[in-house]
Amino acid sequence: MLEFPRWKYFVILLVLALSVIYALPNVFQSDYAVQVTGNRGAVLDDALKTRIDGYLGTAGVKPKSVAIEGSSLLVRLPDAAAQTLAADTLRGDLGENYTVALNLASNVPAWLDRLGAQPMVLGLDLQGGVHFVLGRPEGRA
Repeated sequence: MLEFPRWKYFVILLVLALSVIYALPNVFQSDYAVQVTGNRGAVLDDALKTRIDGYLGTAGVKPKSVAIEGSSLLVRLPDAAAQTLAADTLRGDLGENYTVALNLASNVPAWLDRLGAQPMVLGLDLQGGVHFVLGRPEGRA
């Protein structure tokens, strides 16, 4: 039977432990989200958060959270249907001063984020592809 020095076993265990730590962010599922950013000097503040809560409440959408994260406002939602309804509602109600985009928001804990551990970003092909909805323009039969 082969025997190795103890330091080699230690190195193997250290590499395995670091691998598990840096693979751990992939366990945390991303939230469906709607990202709102300001155009032409539009501000993101608590008044906008309150307006967005009101618009979503009127549309019957219950968000998980509405928070300013970095330079954008992120509305976290429970599922894809709520995400689509929220995005359509906000695009119409906020107007051209804000850009509304569909997004996925990371749920990686802060301590993993501080270590630089980020989840692997999947492309559209690995997320299930692209979904197009074809409809008639308004007023046409």
